[in-house]
Amino acid sequence: MATDFNQESVLHFLQSRGGKVQKLDLLLHFRPFLLGDRSPNRDLFKTFVNSVATVKQEQGIDYIILRKKFRVHVPGGGGVIY
Repeated sequence: MATDFNQESVLHFLQSRGGKVQKLDLLLHFRPFLLGDRSPNRDLFKTFVNSVATVKQEQGIDYIILRKKFRVHVPGGGGVIY
């Protein structure tokens, strides 16, 4: 579970997981910041995600995929396959 809520923490989460995660996993990780009447946090979260990643759907599942310019720090070279 996330302890920080900023663009850097979203970027680090994606990089530490190879540059590709299911949308559900990302939401669960940042869940404490998105619950309740926190719509400003939700909008901010969307901004964080959209600035470092894109959303792709594969077989009905949404994946958050790190943008190419941020893949340099991904373990294994960031060879995201999609």
